[in-house]
Amino acid sequence: MRIAYIVDWRLGRHSGVNNKVMNQVSEWRLLGHKVKLIFITLSKQKKKHDDEIIINNTFLQYVNYPFVMYLHKILSIAKVKKTIKTNKIDIIYYRNSLWYPRLSTILRMVPTVIEINTLEKEEYKVSSIIKRVIFLLFNKITLRSAKAFVVMTNEIGKDLKRNLPDNNDILVLPNSFKVPLRLGKNKNEYPSIIFVGTMGLKWHGWEKLIILANYLPSLEINIVGQVNTEKYLIPDNIIMHGTLHNEQLEKMYRRVSVGISTLSLYKKNMIEACPLKTSEYIANGLPVIIGYKDKELEGKNYILDIGNYKNNIIDNIERIQLFVNKWTGKKIDDKSRFVVDSQNIELKRINFFKKVIENSQ
Repeated sequence: MRIAYIVDWRLGRHSGVNNKVMNQVSEWRLLGHKVKLIFITLSKQKKKHDDEIIINNTFLQYVNYPFVMYLHKILSIAKVKKTIKTNKIDIIYYRNSLWYPRLSTILRMVPTVIEINTLEKEEYKVSSIIKRVIFLLFNKITLRSAKAFVVMTNEIGKDLKRNLPDNNDILVLPNSFKVPLRLGKNKNEYPSIIFVGTMGLKWHGWEKLIILANYLPSLEINIVGQVNTEKYLIPDNIIMHGTLHNEQLEKMYRRVSVGISTLSLYKKNMIEACPLKTSEYIANGLPVIIGYKDKELEGKNYILDIGNYKNNIIDNIERIQLFVNKWTGKKIDDKSRFVVDSQNIELKRINFFKKVIENSQ
């Protein structure tokens, strides 16, 4: 197959989403398929592969205006259409984002599969009013341009079915991660946890770790990423590391006992999730504390589900302490790590693409 993977948003080279996209494309190529990866972005990036196309606008990079990226997407349409036509693309894979004029003309050129990672109607409730209005008025135009969808959870799939005709195929497929074949030497000798967060995503619930730190002052809590600490008094046992990438982050994983994932998913009225950070923790041998439902991980001994509600940390202090103590000095086994490996998950995605193409002929 000749696949065009279109990603049109502000994408940094070291973001979790970027790593996910690159892992997916790498697996598709290993399976023998030709992939044109089309980045529409304002980030300064260099090509890592001959079939990677970065559509950037040198001038717009320096324009400080909220909808500059939106304008850049519109201006990129002609180049995207030319790329699809000249490379005789069989199928488009599009990571859904906010509708913009003429996007549908691209998605209707060949059979398109749209990836949806969240309950978008809930996520756009916390966006600007302009984005909310655009989403409410035009998102269905984007969705109706697709032949099929890949969604992260059953919850997203059910919501999608309520809003679309029955003739669309929907594949529920969790996030994947390229699992390291070998892990570095285990150095988690004392109770410690890690949380990887992102600025502005209130459903991550990082601030609940302040409560945990106050209840368990002997527990080392490592927070990685940019989070807003202005309104909070940070206890001494919380260490703010800022942004870490690649080897720096892998070293952190080797020296902590447990990873903590999303803790406040209820803030966007969702029950199920499969955050990228959970897959990354597991791939690196870390057991995980979660505050949501994940059908793929339910009942696993290396998962502690503390529930999806406001007081989930306070109500589970003892369970958290026992879980961290249990896993200190240990890692989850290789068989468990490979549950999230991209090889098997991406093969399912590729087989779905083949089915979509066949059904479109």
